Amino acid sequence: MIIFSDPMTRRGGGQVVLEELLRRSAAQLHDIRLAMPAEGREQIAVPEEVRAADDVAGLLPITEDVSQPIVFVSTVTRGYPADLLEVRKLRRRGHQIISVAIMHNYPETPAKTVATKLFLRQFDFAIAVEPGLARLCKNAIIPPWLAPVSNDSEKTDGASAFTGEVKSFARPDPSKGLDLLARIYPRLEAAGLTCRVALGTALQDHVKYVSHLRSSLSPWLERSPRSASWINPGDLFLVPSIAGETTCLAAQEAILRGAFVITSRVGVLPYLSPELTSHVTTVTGDPNEMADAALRAARLSPEDFARRVLRGQRMIAERSGEWYEYTISRLREWSRP
Repeated sequence: MIIFSDPMTRRGGGQVVLEELLRRSAAQLHDIRLAMPAEGREQIAVPEEVRAADDVAGLLPITEDVSQPIVFVSTVTRGYPADLLEVRKLRRRGHQIISVAIMHNYPETPAKTVATKLFLRQFDFAIAVEPGLARLCKNAIIPPWLAPVSNDSEKTDGASAFTGEVKSFARPDPSKGLDLLARIYPRLEAAGLTCRVALGTALQDHVKYVSHLRSSLSPWLERSPRSASWINPGDLFLVPSIAGETTCLAAQEAILRGAFVITSRVGVLPYLSPELTSHVTTVTGDPNEMADAALRAARLSPEDFARRVLRGQRMIAERSGEWYEYTISRLREWSRP
């Protein structure tokens, strides 16, 4: 039996990963269960083979057979404390538990870093989505870094020259750095580029920050949220995040769709920029450097732009699914009697 636990009620990057893990687990493994609030389950596709409930108690009645091992997967950092309590309860009831933490995020403060390290030491295993997270857990398992699944990213074939459009979208959380666009976009517009930005749904309530964004970004703001399908081959896509990013699936999806992507140097993003591909990193929090990089990309010849886009697409496509398949193989190993 494998139990995935996720306390979230909104869809973020962690839930994108959970959705794909559930899909592959249901297809390849046996007796998959999900403890997640109903509101959260409505935000993801849960395979019909997966038994789901609001919490672990709804998945494991007191009469449950304790002879079979349970792999308990804590899928988000916010759930670690409660999940460790559940693991202890199940062990007291006689269950054989293998506890696994999925490491998605960098803690936002020194205090949270200390707490996260403490929690991770209490799991039997921890699987990171990108190598830098190993600093939080010396025994972390480091598979190939997480890349988007090609089908989910609606990969496009071929490459095109620059469209003249610059786009960005993210949750309106301070860590995403969208406020920097108010200092980047005027320079790009002065050079004749068309700039657009879309806001997603915040995972936390940042009322004042969201209000500030809507005001400062109003000249370029889309009326509704956007997804990867909004990005066209040949667009420039900006990711000005200042913290929190690990694999940054939005950036990887944009590369896969044929965009030229400019990002800050956070998480796995510096690893995504070998020479002459469609991804360039800039100093985190520096709007002038990001604007300079965007202008340089816009001035590439059509042939050079297209070549670099194709290299970027291949770089991401070659990694598609590797992290998931490695993780599924470990779950299969741990769930054997």
